[in-house]
Amino acid sequence: MKIGLVLSGGGARGIAHIGAIKALMEVGVRPALISGTSAGAFVGAFIAAGYSPDDLLSILEKTRLLHYIRPAWDLKGLIKIDRVESLMIQYLPANRFESLAIPLQVTAADLTTSAECCFSEGPLIPPILGSCCLPGLFTPYHFGAYRLLDGAIFDNLPVRPIAQSVDFLIGINSNPVPTDAPPRYLPQIIYRSFRLAMRGKNQPSMNSCHMLIEPEGLSKTAPFDFRQPRKNFEIGYRFTQQYLKQNQDMLHHIRG
Repeated sequence: MKIGLVLSGGGARGIAHIGAIKALMEVGVRPALISGTSAGAFVGAFIAAGYSPDDLLSILEKTRLLHYIRPAWDLKGLIKIDRVESLMIQYLPANRFESLAIPLQVTAADLTTSAECCFSEGPLIPPILGSCCLPGLFTPYHFGAYRLLDGAIFDNLPVRPIAQSVDFLIGINSNPVPTDAPPRYLPQIIYRSFRLAMRGKNQPSMNSCHMLIEPEGLSKTAPFDFRQPRKNFEIGYRFTQQYLKQNQDMLHHIRG
């Protein structure tokens, strides 16, 4: 059975993808294709290149990502992400989609054409960086004629690029909406409302997944706190282990 893996954006919460993928691989579930946006594109690229989940976690633990981000000093955004490219080149030196062991689709938004863009060939790292540029926070990433921003603008769980090419879709959403205490203050209300709107827009994509993994513990974690990557890794890993135990019939179906 040909399995497609779809990875959402989510900032630091996207590190949970790595733990979830480890749990899937431990029971013999390995993707034939990967589609991702933002943090999901970043994680997907390393997994597609052949890095194990533990290897990728080790890279994140010894690398201080925030040291590669610099102030923008202009009105297009607060932060520039371009220096992260030098970091990624260290670990993905081929820097080509064609060099990946697993085919990868990266989704981003293009300001020039006001359209969603899907990348699957040519230079690898620029589309990933563009896909990670949250509007207002990061300046748009210039890549040829493109001015790229976070792919979540259009779809935070990009199922469509691979849906017709696989037999079974596994989606991992690292943006579960909290269901406990309601927000009390204006910034919290705005942020919760934004997440609800995003979830509503992404509902068709979530419904398209045969298996949808949404690690619940992530709803209480900060989206830009990269200081403890193992924490989010463990949330994804433990939740997915439990999810698979509770869905043995589906797991047997996948593995034939």
